[in-house]
Amino acid sequence: MATSKTSIYTPYGSTLSTGQKDTLVKAMHNGEGTTIRLCSSQLQGEDKLGLTKRQLEHIIKKQREGTGVELKYTKTQLKNISKMGGILPLLPLIFGGLSAAGALAGGAAGVTKAVQDKQANAAAQAETERHNREIEKQLRGSGLRLGRKVHAKRCPTCKGRGLYLSAGRKN
Repeated sequence: MATSKTSIYTPYGSTLSTGQKDTLVKAMHNGEGTTIRLCSSQLQGEDKLGLTKRQLEHIIKKQREGTGVELKYTKTQLKNISKMGGILPLLPLIFGGLSAAGALAGGAAGVTKAVQDKQANAAAQAETERHNREIEKQLRGSGLRLGRKVHAKRCPTCKGRGLYLSAGRKN
């Protein structure tokens, strides 16, 4: 007969910073374990954390010494703690709010990028049109000319005979 080994988690009041709460939320969301460090002043407070017997003994020892403690949470521990109450059941809601804020920021970034892309495309199109007009001006009037008169004078090189390449009209 198989036996399942489940740990009993004892609620313990501590004071967590926003960054520590975010670390726990991310670890829960990603299904990973994490480590948080609590200084001696954070070892008492309103935020309920589920601790194993060993973690609780370690905290009590460090509290007597007046030093901080490092708590390691496994993914299983975080999963089970979220079911028992305290701060951790609220963390998915907090994380959901952070996700929504991130989505809004991402949406705003997408809109900004679209506007910038449109402006860049419009500038590139305007430059292409300007370039094409300039090239057309340069090419207009070029080609062959009769070797007769140039500006009401006879052409000194052609003497009225043949076809010659023209430099074109200048505008």
